[in-house]
Parts: sequence; C-alpha cells; structure tokens
Amino acid sequence: MESTCPIRLTMRGTSVIARTADAWAAHRRTFRQQHCVRLARLLDPAVIAYVLAKVASERQGFHSQQTKGKNDEHLTSRELRAGPEHPVSNLFWLLLHQRPFLQAIDDICGCGGKLRRVTGRYMELHPNANFIDWHDDKTAGRRLGISINLSPQPFAGGQFQLRHADTKRIYATVDSQLGDCHLFRIHQRLEHRVTPLTGTTPRCCYAGWIIGPDAESAWRADLAEG
Repeated sequence: MESTCPIRLTMRGTSVIARTADAWAAHRRTFRQQHCVRLARLLDPAVIAYVLAKVASERQGFHSQQTKGKNDEHLTSRELRAGPEHPVSNLFWLLLHQRPFLQAIDDICGCGGKLRRVTGRYMELHPNANFIDWHDDKTAGRRLGISINLSPQPFAGGQFQLRHADTKRIYATVDSQLGDCHLFRIHQRLEHRVTPLTGTTPRCCYAGWIIGPDAESAWRADLAEG
C-alpha cells in the first residue's frame, strides 16, 4: 500500500498532510534502501491548474534543442528557460524554497539540516528521443535530484531509473502521475536515466537539483554494499 505523502505544496505554502510518525518513517526507509523516493500528489490541484495554464498560454520562454535519435534523425526537446521572469519558474522558485519544504525533504533524505536552495527548469521531452542515458549529475553542491511530473496526459515509456554505477544494480524504477514528485541521491556511486518515450505524448516535468554542503560522508554506509 502506498504511504501518504507527508506534505503538499499549495498556492499558500507547504501543508503537512501526514502527521503520524509512521508516514514519515516509511518515506525515510524507502529513500535509504532505494536512494530514491516518490512523493505522490505533492502538488495541490490548484498549483497544477496554474502551471498547466501558464505553460499553455505563455510559450515565449521556451527554446528548442535538437538531438540525434536512434536512427540518426534529429529529435527535438524543449525546455523553459529558468529565471523569475516566467510565471512557472517564479512559482516553483517560491514553492521549493520555503523553509518547511526544505526541512521536510531534509528529514526524509537524511541530509543533516544542510539543504539550502533548489535550481531547476521546466522541460518537455519528446517521443522517440533516446538521449537521456545513464549519468550521475555529480557537480559540486548538488545533493539531491528532484523531478515533478507536469504531464497533462499520460505518456508511454519515460521511466526514471536509478542504479549503482559499478554493480549496475537497479535500485529504483519510477512511474509517476501528474503532480507526483520523486527525489534521488546525487553521488559518484549512483547514476540515473530516463528510458525512451514511445507513442506521441511528451513527458513534461520540472527537473532540477537541491543544493547543500557535502553529505557524502553521511551516505557512505548506505552505498557501501552496492
């Protein structure tokens, strides 16, 4: 049975949904074992409605990037340029920098009270574009990856996967729905990818990183066995 997401992001701020210790403990346990955790229905319906309306009506912030696909064809991905000038970027900056949100994520992921800020952008990945292969996102300051599903229609494929870089053991395969979020560790022993999309529907999300001082020493024991 799916554990209740402990928090929800609303237009008024971070709301605590599950106040029982069991709900929080279940998410901590999942993250420690899988190095990834899904926060189902993190976004309040009012936030989803606002974001989808702004994405549909204010497209001037998008730019396109061409990438080679499986058969050497050019495929297109689009992303919204990060920055406070666009309503979607501005809203996520405000929501994800709330202290109660960062404290909740810190508690679930065991970051020792050291999370500071979030950086990211809205992205659309288009079907048949097989270009997000295994990588680790390891850059100074990045402690957690974050992805929030903003796809108004279900897409085929496009699963997030996380594995051990050396043993290739798959720790997590994530299917998400509109408004869900998943968090994952950034570590030199971990790498992740998004599987190819099929069908005709793009995969839309807010994707980024949560920044803070080095937590590698705190996570060493969890990753020692592979």
